Amino acid sequence: MRIEEAREDFPVFKQKTYLDTATYSPASTPVLNAVWEWWETRKLIPNPNALDQYSLWNKRAEKGREEAARLLNARVEEIAFIPTTTFGINMAATMIDWRRGDNVVINDLEHPANTLPWMHLSRKGVNVKVARNVDGRIAISDLEQLIDKNTRVVAFSSVSFSNGFRIDLEALVRLAEDHGAYVVVDAIQSLGALELDVRKTGVHFLAAHGLKWLCAPFGSGILYCKRGLVEEFVPELVGTENLDVPDGFLIGSVRDPSEDTIGIYDQGLARTAKRFQYSASDLPALWGLAAALKYLNEIGIRNIESRVLKLSDYLVDELQRIGARVISPLEDKHRSGIVTYAGDLRTLKVLNNEGVAVDLRYAGGQGGIRVSTHFYNNEDDVDKLIAIQKRIA
Repeated sequence: MRIEEAREDFPVFKQKTYLDTATYSPASTPVLNAVWEWWETRKLIPNPNALDQYSLWNKRAEKGREEAARLLNARVEEIAFIPTTTFGINMAATMIDWRRGDNVVINDLEHPANTLPWMHLSRKGVNVKVARNVDGRIAISDLEQLIDKNTRVVAFSSVSFSNGFRIDLEALVRLAEDHGAYVVVDAIQSLGALELDVRKTGVHFLAAHGLKWLCAPFGSGILYCKRGLVEEFVPELVGTENLDVPDGFLIGSVRDPSEDTIGIYDQGLARTAKRFQYSASDLPALWGLAAALKYLNEIGIRNIESRVLKLSDYLVDELQRIGARVISPLEDKHRSGIVTYAGDLRTLKVLNNEGVAVDLRYAGGQGGIRVSTHFYNNEDDVDKLIAIQKRIA
C-alpha cells in the first residue's frame, strides 16, 4: 500500500482536521470491518458448536501476536495481549520480588500510567526516585546520578506524552544493565509511529495500549517481555488464559468424565509471554488489533516514521515562521510525532471549534498546545492549523 493512499481509509477527515493521535487515533475502515466481522459471527455462530466457534475466534486473534512480533522485531513467544498500558506496567511491577530499600527511577515527564504503579510500591518499602527534566529533556547523565546498586527498575516512556521528548533507549538500557536494573518502557506514544526494535534497544519489558498510534480499538494492547526473562517472572494473577495446556485446549472444556480436570489445570504457567494473560480476551478488540497491526506492517514502520518526522519538521518550521514558540525538543534524536507549542485553553477552544482536533497537555512544567501527526495526515492539515493560529496570534 502506498502511504499517500492510506488517508482514504480514515473517514474522520471528511469531517475535520484530526491532529490528535496522541490522545487516540480515529478508526480506520479495515479495523472497523474486522471488529464488525467478529460481531457478525457472534450474532450467527456459524460453527455448529459454540466452543469450537470460540476456538476459531482465538485463532484469528492470534494473528495479532504475530503482527506485533513483526512490528517490534520480537519473537511471537515474547508477546502477550493486554487491555491497557497501565495493566502491562502493573503486571511488570507486581512480578518483581521487591526488597525493602529497593528503588525505581522514573521522571517528571511521565504519564500516570507509568508513575502510579511504581509509587504504589512504597507500601513494600520501595523508594521512587524522580529525575527532573531540564528544558523538556531528561539527560542520561542525570539518570546516572540517580541509579545505584539498589535500583531494580528504570521506568521510562519512549516518547513523552506532553512534549514529545524521545529518549535514547539503547543508552538507557546500557546504563540500567550496568547497575543490574530492568528497563520498563511505556511505548504508547511511539509504537506504530516510530521504529522500535526490541533486539536493537535491548529493553526488558514494553507495554502499549493500541488506541493511539497503533490505530487499534480501545481495550487492546501488547506487553513485550524479553525472551530470557519470561520464565523468571511469575504473575500475581492466574486464570484460564495463562496456563500451560495442550494446544487448542480450552480450560473448562472437558467432555469426558474420565479426564482429571485438576490434573489438566495443574500444568503450571505457559512458558511464553502468554503467562501474563490471565483472563478471557476481548476478542472483537483483538480482531481489530490484528487488523491494525497488519495494516501498519504492510505500509512499513520505516515508511511511517519517515512521514511522521517529515510532518513534524514541516509543522515546526511553519510554527516558527509565524512566531509561535515551540516547546518540544528540536534535536533530531529527540524528535517524535508530537509537537507542542506555547498556547492556552482559549487557543485550544478556537482550534477545536474551527474543526482542528488538537489538545492541551502539561507534565513537569512542560507542555502547551499538543499537535500529533500520523501517517494519515498531510501538509494541508498542518496548513489549516497554521492559518488559524496565525489569526489567533
